[in-house]
Amino acid sequence: MTVRSLPALAADARPRRRRRWSSSLAGWGYAAPTAAFVLIFFVVPIGIVARMSVSDWKLFTGDRGWNSGKNFRSALDDPLLWPSVWALLLVPVGIALLLWGAITPEEKYLSSKFGAEYDAYRQRVRRWL
Repeated sequence: MTVRSLPALAADARPRRRRRWSSSLAGWGYAAPTAAFVLIFFVVPIGIVARMSVSDWKLFTGDRGWNSGKNFRSALDDPLLWPSVWALLLVPVGIALLLWGAITPEEKYLSSKFGAEYDAYRQRVRRWL
């Protein structure tokens, strides 16, 4: 067993801290571009749109003050809003029904009718054209 002096132990402890700090710094270095991308292209535009949604914002003249009630009332009175909401809710349901109600049973039927030949065909050809 080797006995070390106190300065030698302190010298050994310093690089460990630097390694820990440098690995933490490297992690931030890898994460910083992604964080900047998310901030610039997602967070800031959402903030700008939120600010524009509660103000009288003309295209070329800019902000003319707050009028959030009028903006949201006109959006709710728009005749195209409710058909769009229904479409937004029902299109995924229709796609799921098509997948489970027509495509999957047809694939099972074709697989049982043609067997290995159809399975080889399915491996060669993409499912969705």
